[in-house]
Amino acid sequence: MDRQEELIQKLKNEIRTLSFEKRRIIFWLISHIAFLDLIDEGKILSEEELEIWMEKAKREKDDSLSAMVIYKRLKDEKRTEKQKIPLDRGGELAYNSDSQSEDRE
Repeated sequence: MDRQEELIQKLKNEIRTLSFEKRRIIFWLISHIAFLDLIDEGKILSEEELEIWMEKAKREKDDSLSAMVIYKRLKDEKRTEKQKIPLDRGGELAYNSDSQSEDRE
């Protein structure tokens, strides 16, 4: 048995000692790692991408995933708002990074 197989076996043994609820949480995290990675990497998702995740949450009746999608939507809106910098062009908004806004001050 190589090192990776040993670690997997050890992890399986450790998980077996956990309560049902804790095992369920670990399974949820593993099965939703792709979405959690999207939150972590900071990429702003399109409304279409968010809707796909929300539909998945509804289809699976997964309130936790639904809450995470709402959280991601709010974070993305906040990030987008930080990038809007008013310019003196008749009320138009320019979309710039925070570092570019500091250059204008």
